[in-house]
Amino acid sequence: MQPTTRYPQSPLMVLSPAPSRPEDNRTSAPRPADLGGLTVGLLDNNKPGASVILKHLGELLRGRGAAEVRYWCKPHPSGPSQYVSEAAKEADIVISGVGDCGSCSSWSLRDALDVEAQGRPTVTLVSQPFLQKTRIEADALGLAGAPIFAVEHPMATRPDDNLRSEAEGLLEAITTSLVRAG
Repeated sequence: MQPTTRYPQSPLMVLSPAPSRPEDNRTSAPRPADLGGLTVGLLDNNKPGASVILKHLGELLRGRGAAEVRYWCKPHPSGPSQYVSEAAKEADIVISGVGDCGSCSSWSLRDALDVEAQGRPTVTLVSQPFLQKTRIEADALGLAGAPIFAVEHPMATRPDDNLRSEAEGLLEAITTSLVRAG
């Protein structure tokens, strides 16, 4: 028989992942009429495969009228990006990602929302298993309508051609989310 471990009687603390002060006043940044002449910012979270998808999206958006593409890569996937302010200053629209786990999906979203709060339209990319969680988090952070799109999971082990094809499949939805309709 194994010995029984006794724990002292103490209150149980339950922690919630919801922010203690929801950002009630968050709104989406105004969307430009089209991509013509804009600078596209790519905020890479440094996950394997993210640079392939993001850089290909940048090329595709240039093909649709964007003038320039700027690229920043975080040193680590989880944690805030030191490039948020720079991206908000130097890019007109920003794509953040690609989150393919819990914490890096959260940080890709938070980076995008921080850029959006500085007046730049953003889109966040995460892998399919983390899409619903990231949408719930966007709602908890005060921007339920934040554009979040999913890529196939796992991303890290897929060939580059497959990742580029996925970017092509997302192009229309991403473009529509970054610019005004009409």
